[in-house]
Amino acid sequence: GRQRFAALIERTVDLAAAVAACVDADPFFERVAPVAINSVVFRCADHAWDDTQADRINAQVREQLLLQGSAVIGRTRVHGRTCLKFTLLNPGAELVHVQVLLLDLKSLARQLAARAAA
Repeated sequence: GRQRFAALIERTVDLAAAVAACVDADPFFERVAPVAINSVVFRCADHAWDDTQADRINAQVREQLLLQGSAVIGRTRVHGRTCLKFTLLNPGAELVHVQVLLLDLKSLARQLAARAAA
């Protein structure tokens, strides 16, 4: 009933807080907004990239993950910068799933940056 539904929602809220902590702990990522219920807004922000490069790479990472069938990640703009957004709605999702996705995201972003520099 209602209690079980509330517990499922609370689980996604807790997951968002844990994901935000993972993003905050990795200097490759920059969280650009406070966690809003079950959404985490962030961007890949390698210190070697300027804002224009970071915008392009964040957009490309999102598109590539979608085309590969790996993940559906939201895209938004914060302070004029292209950002990514996890909206964590699946109560069956585990932190480890998102941690693996963050690793994949970082690897793909670095590959795209290297390809653009070549």
